[in-house]
Amino acid sequence: MTAVIINRVIYIFTSLKNSLIVKWRLFSNNVVYSSFLSRGVPYINTLNGSLYLGKNFAMNNGLDGNQIGYNTPCIFRCDNGNIYIGDNVGMSQTTIIAKGANINIGNYV
Repeated sequence: MTAVIINRVIYIFTSLKNSLIVKWRLFSNNVVYSSFLSRGVPYINTLNGSLYLGKNFAMNNGLDGNQIGYNTPCIFRCDNGNIYIGDNVGMSQTTIIAKGANINIGNYV
């Protein structure tokens, strides 16, 4: 019983830490978003570009979010390009790189 409580406390603190890291990465890369759910921590880099996340965006990163997948986070890189992701979109361990172009992903994808 004690181990279950300890594991639950560790899970809560890890989730809180990951949430703060994700919000910092979104803020420091000037990402426009309204509501999102992130399991695990993504890699975000907006070099002379922008990232827009629509409402109710959900992403699974690494084993924290998708235990049957690889231990790879979602990667969003905007290198002189823009990424626009619509509303109600979910991704697991996805890499999107906009290099000199725009990428648009519609709603409900």
